[in-house]
Amino acid sequence: METGAMPEGGLSPAAHAGGTPPAAGTEPGAAVAAGDTAAWQAALPALTRRPPYACPRCTGNRASFTLLWPLTWSVRKNAHTGQVEEWRAGPALATAAGGEPDLTVRCELCGFAGPESMFTAAARRLPPPFQAGPAAGG
Repeated sequence: METGAMPEGGLSPAAHAGGTPPAAGTEPGAAVAAGDTAAWQAALPALTRRPPYACPRCTGNRASFTLLWPLTWSVRKNAHTGQVEEWRAGPALATAAGGEPDLTVRCELCGFAGPESMFTAAARRLPPPFQAGPAAGG
């Protein structure tokens, strides 16, 4: 392959092997720089101040969840081949109105996944979790 030519599939071998698209403005055949965590570090405060959850399906889980926050990329594709010609912007964390995270929550006990609003509504609807009182004894 000649220097600067587009590899088959539209991404460089480094980009394809890493599973990560190039940074915004990167040429299609360019290598990908890994390890950019600035966006994730900026998002951590929003993820740590979330309301309580309860699984709406199994109703027993109030503690073990996987938070899925989708990434978005803006790309330009070849209309005929479908290959990505340009990575315009991204990755960016998807947000809902008001800048809040657009989260999908998955219960780690039963595997049910749905929008965060379902899990917060279940937490409000279901009785609070059992809390053991002080031990009785004399």
